[in-house]
Amino acid sequence: MHAYHSWPFLSVANHPLLSALWALLIHGLIGVAVIWPILRRSERRRLYTALVFAGASLIDLDHIVVAGSLSPHSLETLSGRPETHSLIVAVLVGVMAFALSRRPLLGWCAVALVTSHLLFDAAGGGTPLLAPLAQTRGIPWLLCPLGIALLWLASAILAGAPWSSSSVWPARSIRSERSKSVIADASTRPQEPGWRRRAY
Repeated sequence: MHAYHSWPFLSVANHPLLSALWALLIHGLIGVAVIWPILRRSERRRLYTALVFAGASLIDLDHIVVAGSLSPHSLETLSGRPETHSLIVAVLVGVMAFALSRRPLLGWCAVALVTSHLLFDAAGGGTPLLAPLAQTRGIPWLLCPLGIALLWLASAILAGAPWSSSSVWPARSIRSERSKSVIADASTRPQEPGWRRRAY
């Protein structure tokens, strides 16, 4: 199998703006999907989901550097994706995220986010996935959904790790929620009469 160059309509020269918007949408949705097991445990789920959605396409800033323009037509008609569209860059981004935050789970989220972007691009060809180690320009399209599923599974496993509760964003504590419900139940119960004094 080879890269499917119509997968899935990544670039349409006749409609560069629509093509760019489609890329932002699909990369954002896939990025949220692979990190969802971690996002769902956050107390600020909506905020961090929005940040992940927006951050999923940050790696495409290299298109602007190479094209030297913000024109959608220039960005969508490049001969190929830049060398920075590589798994090595994904690992480096993860290492940087961990080094700055000292949170292993945040490092993983960065790696998963960039990798999911690269997998989707590489399924359509023209992506130097293994640069600079190899000149591979794409992957069999089936590896894209398979890789995304594996990233989701890894996120689900890491989200349940004992050390992960405070490793990225404030997580919802099941134990604290249970304790709150117990306190609420206790407060709604009728008060029992206190000890009566004995008459001597």
